[in-house]
Amino acid sequence: MESRISGHTKLYCLIGSPVGHSGSPAIYNYLQDRVLPVFSVATSTVFYD
Repeated sequence: MESRISGHTKLYCLIGSPVGHSGSPAIYNYLQDRVLPVFSVATSTVFYD
């Protein structure tokens, strides 16, 4: 598998619960020069406390 990550690749992330059903990361990773990993968290207080 060829890596398309370069110095110009943008990093975004999808944070939420549930996120396993989202097709967005696969679409963005394939079509654009960006990486969109998925992080499933139980509550938003992890980030906004």
